Amino acid sequence: MSRKIAVQNDLYEIKSNLINSGFEIYNIEDGENVEAIVYISDGDNIPYNNHFTNMSDADNLRDTHSAILINANGKSVEEIKHIINSRIYSPLFDR
Repeated sequence: MSRKIAVQNDLYEIKSNLINSGFEIYNIEDGENVEAIVYISDGDNIPYNNHFTNMSDADNLRDTHSAILINANGKSVEEIKHIINSRIYSPLFDR
């Protein structure tokens, strides 16, 4: 079964590479239940912020599914695929 990933609309190269790697790709606006959300942000503004769950609001946590958020800014497609497959964004501690 392929993994379902939501990708920001204008990230065409990332979408294409993930499709070619066997991932099932959706637009963020589709509202699909996905395992990961790939977007690009400068750190100040996160696109589609209204699609994400505010973890401080317990009422919104019911009947939700978790997805890892991946900011594609400065990451290669291989790094993004590794994050999706491992569900680890970065090492917890530097070695």
